[in-house]
Amino acid sequence: MGKRINEVTTARARSLRKDMTDVERVLWGELRDRRMNGTQFRRQHPVGQYIVDFACIEQMLVIELDGGQHQEQLAYDNQRTNYLKLQGWNVLRFWNNEVFENIEAVLTSIAANMKTYPHPSPPPEKGRGQKISLKARALRYLSAREHSRHELAQKLARYASEEEDIEALLNWLEAANFLSEERFSESMLNRRVARFGNSRIMRELQSHGIEGDTLADIKTKLEQDESARAIEVWRRKFGHKSADASERAKQMRFLLQRGFSHRAIQAAMRAETDNES
Repeated sequence: MGKRINEVTTARARSLRKDMTDVERVLWGELRDRRMNGTQFRRQHPVGQYIVDFACIEQMLVIELDGGQHQEQLAYDNQRTNYLKLQGWNVLRFWNNEVFENIEAVLTSIAANMKTYPHPSPPPEKGRGQKISLKARALRYLSAREHSRHELAQKLARYASEEEDIEALLNWLEAANFLSEERFSESMLNRRVARFGNSRIMRELQSHGIEGDTLADIKTKLEQDESARAIEVWRRKFGHKSADASERAKQMRFLLQRGFSHRAIQAAMRAETDNES
């Protein structure tokens, strides 16, 4: 019987991996390929009779994403969480809107809950315990994923002593091509462009300190296909003509929340009509 349950759970996990939700795709884009501190995460991973959204076996860490829930779902989630904890897993839960609206805070929380293991053969220390240098810390951040100059400066500021010059270090990282605003912007666009409209992408880039010619070039590029992207997002989310004015308004609000312009939303609504004809 146990083997049968395991086979069913495994098959269900495979199916879920092929049909990830938008919010799962967003977070998976940040966790996959060891992008989180060089640690491997698995998506839709079976644990006993349950399938967790994301799991890091090395860290015994489970990440679960929650939408709007009713009382029965909350009771089920509590039962599921208690089971996972009894198996030794640390369980983190995030609301879907946290991932969509503040992904950096979510990633920071995940990183804060990850254990740091000592190197199996650490080099001999000189005098009293050595702390990691600011340059080494910066390179560690950049090896995990691309950063903007502004974002990296904020992270390093927490560890810099008064005599350490963060600006000089950032200049060196840029000169050595370890740090690149263009690569960071391209990486963010690749993760966001298929799901969000121009205003949302531009706001997020600005929050990371992207400005000037780089931001202007991105804006020009995004304006070329925003309507087509809005149509595709509408088709993935709804895919059918609205039954009445209320449902049509709901679809338009969804696209507006995703950051699409009124022109792009109108294009999606026209495509809705064309789709039915």
